[in-house]
Amino acid sequence: MSETPNPRRLAAILAADVAGYTKLVEQNTDGTIAAWKAARDDVIKPHVEEKSGTIIKFTGDGFLAEFPSVQDAVACAITLQEHLAESSLNFRMGLNTGDVTDDGGDIHGEGINIAARLEALAEPGGICISGDVYNQVQNRIDATFNDLGEHQVKNVSRPVRVYAIAIGEATGDTIIKGSAPKSRFLQVAVAAVVAVGVLAGVGWWWTERPEFTPADPAKMQYVLDKPSIAVLAFTNLTGDPEQEHVSDGISEDIISTLARLPSVVVIARNSSFSYKGKASDVRQIAEEMSVRYVLEGSLQSFGENIRITAQLIDAVSGHHVWSQKFDRPRAEFFKVRDEITFRIIQELNAKLVEGSAHNSNSNSFKTLEVWLLARKAVSHARLWNKVDNQIALDLVHRILKIEPDSVWANSEVSRRYAMQIQFGWADDREAALRKATEYAEKAIALNPTAPDGYDAMAYVRFNQGRIEEAIEFEEKALDHAPGDSLMTTLLALYYQKDMQPDRAIETFERAVRSDRLAAAWAWENYGESLIMASRYEEAVPIYFEALKSAKGFFVTEIHLGLAIAYDALGQDDKAQAAIRAAIESYPRLTIPYLRNFQRYKDQDYKDRWLAKLKRLGVPEE
Repeated sequence: MSETPNPRRLAAILAADVAGYTKLVEQNTDGTIAAWKAARDDVIKPHVEEKSGTIIKFTGDGFLAEFPSVQDAVACAITLQEHLAESSLNFRMGLNTGDVTDDGGDIHGEGINIAARLEALAEPGGICISGDVYNQVQNRIDATFNDLGEHQVKNVSRPVRVYAIAIGEATGDTIIKGSAPKSRFLQVAVAAVVAVGVLAGVGWWWTERPEFTPADPAKMQYVLDKPSIAVLAFTNLTGDPEQEHVSDGISEDIISTLARLPSVVVIARNSSFSYKGKASDVRQIAEEMSVRYVLEGSLQSFGENIRITAQLIDAVSGHHVWSQKFDRPRAEFFKVRDEITFRIIQELNAKLVEGSAHNSNSNSFKTLEVWLLARKAVSHARLWNKVDNQIALDLVHRILKIEPDSVWANSEVSRRYAMQIQFGWADDREAALRKATEYAEKAIALNPTAPDGYDAMAYVRFNQGRIEEAIEFEEKALDHAPGDSLMTTLLALYYQKDMQPDRAIETFERAVRSDRLAAAWAWENYGESLIMASRYEEAVPIYFEALKSAKGFFVTEIHLGLAIAYDALGQDDKAQAAIRAAIESYPRLTIPYLRNFQRYKDQDYKDRWLAKLKRLGVPEE
């Protein structure tokens, strides 16, 4: 980089990386490192310089270069691929043009992001360019351009037109690498293996300046005292909205498995998915979620084949820990997902809870089609209404006809029936209770080391008013999934209803550590636990957190809690305003309704609570 950079300028950007680099390193570490070093020093550096380009940075398995001319950038990319055809490595390249901003240490801008996304679209040995680049070089460069249509790329609001430049032979839209002899390049690589300094060169790779501005732990709410990670929603690059279930499901399955790690903080789906569709600033995400690591990825589909990319980023060091692209048949979807998950576990130096290696919610599914039914069922269940709960129940029953021994499906049927009981949606409450119990028992019997059956049974017992048993079952669930934020939140809820406010508060605090955007009911019950412990001043901001996402009767409950807190703090005007807001949100609010709605082990506490609300203005009839 120049010592006196132009802060803002128009540039052509070339992004490149090695396809399948991680796997190559695992198969032949020394040979792959040597080949990369030879490619970097003997091909990439001299040819970029020859075309008036500047290497912005080398990453673990790729590089970013800037050119003042679009034509020079494209010509350089073609030349590089022709020479690298002799290598044992296959490079993918993406080119774009646009404004960049130079901070003196790195360059930034949407144009760079698009170049990186185009590189991900390229075949191994190929080059993808944006429509803007194509418009400038189509009549200047002697090459074959294949129109790949418009693609929605991550963190870019508008679709990007993509063209592939044919290298070697071209067949339709497929780029086929030339088969030039590799002897000269391999000789260089072999020599490099035995050369003194290879390992020192590797050390230089990973200790060079950060690839991006690192996150500041001092700005995080929580201390990074154990490995912590946010798994972002994988980007759907297929162009098919229906595939959103697949791309989301990859992330959710990874989160589910990581929740089985006792020594890792994994951010809940509810919080990590809040960044979906937004410009991904890793530093901001890490600071807001209080994590060191961020995983992001994408999904593409090519007929019967899929491409899944994933990269693990150390936000505190400012480096990519690893990145990999998986080009596999669609039938190997589960295998790819599990490879990504267990690579993360290796990097975090973590171990699964004993017996939980195959306990993720989806590992029991034998086909992708059944897994997709499960994803759709979960989507409906999260809408928390009678109609969608029934749709979810019907979908899971379909799964059980195909895979009757699925632990997750049996557990989920139990949860759907239990929800019917909780919200009064069941036409026959006793029949729903019987079915909820039977399916939870079967799930536990199928796999006593899986958390799902215990979690379902806890929910059933809670709706029977058998709160002590609910606690026992939820604690067993968390023995097998200690990082699951939803199960942790439910345990906190059960502690609260069992009149154990201190344990409830500690457990709620643990839950919101992983889910700062927890559901309104979680924050509302957290606030109520603080009320129970007479920590009224602390309860107020917790209730306001709940109001951020509350809907329906939750809004009413939150205002009732605020009224109790303000009354205890001697703030009468605010207490009365909260009561008015509660009645306004639910005009049929009465003391008898609340008496039937709330479940507490201690009837005296419930009576005292109702008496306070009556005194503050909740009507008796």
